[in-house]
Amino acid sequence: MSKLLVSAFFITLFISVSIVFAAGVELSLPSSAAGYTTETSGIDVTVKNTQDKTDTFTLSLFPTQFEKVSANLDTFLITLKPGEEKTGKLTFSIPIDAEPGSLRFDVTAKSTSDESLSDAKSVILNVQRITSVYIPGLSLVKYTLNPGEEVEITSKVFNLEDALSGKNFLKITVRKGTAVVKTFDESLDSIGAKSSVSVVKSFALDRYDAPGSYVIEAELRDVSNQLKYSKSINFQVNTITQPPTEYTQKSGGYNVLFSSVTIKVKNEGNVELPAFTVTENIPKFAQGLFDPDIEPSTTDSSGNSVVYTWSVPALSPGGQYTIGYKLAIWRIWMTLGLVGGIGYGAYRWLSKPRIGKAVRHEGEIRRGKEIVVLLEVKNRALHEIKDVEIIDVVPQIARVVDKFDTLRPKAKRVVNGTELRWNLGAMRSGEERVVTYRIRSVVDIVGHLALPEAQMVFLDRHKVKRMSVSKQALAKAE
Repeated sequence: MSKLLVSAFFITLFISVSIVFAAGVELSLPSSAAGYTTETSGIDVTVKNTQDKTDTFTLSLFPTQFEKVSANLDTFLITLKPGEEKTGKLTFSIPIDAEPGSLRFDVTAKSTSDESLSDAKSVILNVQRITSVYIPGLSLVKYTLNPGEEVEITSKVFNLEDALSGKNFLKITVRKGTAVVKTFDESLDSIGAKSSVSVVKSFALDRYDAPGSYVIEAELRDVSNQLKYSKSINFQVNTITQPPTEYTQKSGGYNVLFSSVTIKVKNEGNVELPAFTVTENIPKFAQGLFDPDIEPSTTDSSGNSVVYTWSVPALSPGGQYTIGYKLAIWRIWMTLGLVGGIGYGAYRWLSKPRIGKAVRHEGEIRRGKEIVVLLEVKNRALHEIKDVEIIDVVPQIARVVDKFDTLRPKAKRVVNGTELRWNLGAMRSGEERVVTYRIRSVVDIVGHLALPEAQMVFLDRHKVKRMSVSKQALAKAE
C-alpha cells in the first residue's frame, strides 16, 4: 500500500512538473491592488522563462483604459535565459472623477518562438475616492498681458457625489517667484449633487509689475483645513521698455524773479532703465544767471550757447529723477536797479541846483584886511525853481563890510556870527547867479580862515522845499 502511495506521489509530481515545463513561461502578479483617485499606483509583474533555452516573450494588457482608469506596462518585450526571471511595472493612473469600484485587468505573457507557450494572470483594482469635490477647471481670459491690464481668473469647483457637499474653502494665490502678488478667499457653503460652481476673481496688474512668468494656484480645503485638491496655471507679463526720451518731460515757468525749468525722468516701464545723460543749452549771455538745483556733471561751450550735461542714474520701474534749474532774473533786475540807482543818484546830483562858495584875497590875512566871498548858484535842474534864497553866516572872527558889488543881503546877528540872506526869486533851468560880499578879519590869521558852508533854499516844481549846501571856503594866509 505504501509503495502504491509513493508511486502515485511521484507520478503526480512528474505530471505537474511536465505541465509546468510544458508552459514554458510563468507570470506572477498580485491578484488585487488598491488605487486612489488623483494618484498613480503600480504593482510588480514578474515573468520567468521555464524553458531550457533562451526565449523572448511579449507582454500584453487588457484593457488599457477602463472606467476612466488608464493602465500601462513599462515593457512589452522581454528576453530571458533558461530559468531567468525579470520584474516590470504595471501602473494605474486614476483621475479625480473615476468612479469607485473594482476593475479587472488581464496580463498575458507569450513566447515569440512558440505561441502555444503562454501564461495569463488577472488583477482586481479596487478604486477608492479621496475627495468628492475638486477643481476641474482653472482658466484666464488672457494668458499674456501687459503691465496695468486686468487679470480675470475663473475657477470651477465640481461635486462628484450624488448628494450635497459639505462646506469648503477656495483660496486663489497669484505668485511671481516666491513673492505673493494677490490672494483671494472664497467660502463655498455647499455644492449640489453632480454639480459645479464657478468662482470668478479679477485684479489689475500694477503698471510696474516685473515681466516674466506668474503662477496662479487654486487650493480647495475642507472645514478642518485639510487640502482636498489643488490646481495651478501660468500666465506671462510682457516686458515694457522705451527709450529714455519717451520718459523725459520738460516743463517751465517764470515770474519776475526767476525763469525755471524742470526736467522729470520717470521710468514708466517694468524693467530697469539704464543710466543715461540729459543735456540743456542756454545762451551764453545767460550763463551768469544759471542756478541749478543739481550741479551738472559737465559744462561745455558750443558757439553762442553753453551746454550743460547731467548724468541720470539707472532707474527702477516707477523710479523718478528730477533735474531743475533757474535763470535768476532777479540778478538782472538787481543790476539794472543798481545801475539805475547809481544813474538816478548821479542824475539827481548832477541835476540838483548847486551852490558854490569861494574866497579871493592876496597875501597874509591881517586884522582889517578885506576878503571877497563869492557865492555862485546854478539851477542844474530841468525845470524852474522858485523862492530861491541864499543863506550864509560870517563867523564872529570876521566882520561884514557894508559894501556890496552885487545884490545887497539882509543881515542879522546870530549866536555864531552874522547871518546874510539873499532872495533871488525864480531861476530858470540852467540859469546861474553870483553874489559877493566882503569881510574883514578882526584878528591876524595864521594858517587859514575857515568859512562855513553856505545854503541854497528853494521850491522845486512840486513846490517841495529843497536845500543845497556848499563846501567850506578856506582863506589861506600866504
